[in-house]
Amino acid sequence: MWKGGKDIKITQEQHRELLQSGKSQPCRIYGGMGVEEKIRSILQQDGWELHYKEIIEERFEEYPKPRDVEGKLKVAISPFRWLSEKGSYTLYLDAGILNQEIFEQNNLLGNGYDWEKVAFLFLEKYMADIKTKFTFDCEADIFSMQYSTKKVLKEFALAFHLCVTNVEKFGELLREL
Repeated sequence: MWKGGKDIKITQEQHRELLQSGKSQPCRIYGGMGVEEKIRSILQQDGWELHYKEIIEERFEEYPKPRDVEGKLKVAISPFRWLSEKGSYTLYLDAGILNQEIFEQNNLLGNGYDWEKVAFLFLEKYMADIKTKFTFDCEADIFSMQYSTKKVLKEFALAFHLCVTNVEKFGELLREL
């Protein structure tokens, strides 16, 4: 309980008794938006014409829209999937949905482990300076590759996607395994 500029510890039972006796008023805790709405409500009751929605609509175009970099990336690398968490970025692919016929033509299963081999070979051939920094966590049904820096994994994802979606280039890469 807050009284006279001091925080006083009371039990829930004491709080209930104070409310029932009328010596205390129920309290409300407002979040940021709640405070703003309450202030606007009080101002409107006092006769202020705020025209809040009109002002927001007028000023909306003044501010640049946020870039959706990851949204564009996710579209660009499809059917690969992108997951970002603080300090960790992951590139996924469900095994069997891309280039399965090309894997089979090269006597491979096309599972997550085969995708890991292909990715590692791609790194070795085209991005040799960073290949040891990636972490793989592949399973039979999924290819999964992590890195701690978004920029580097994004560069890999875009380049690798270009390679694997080009049937001839991908076939050449598989023949080198």
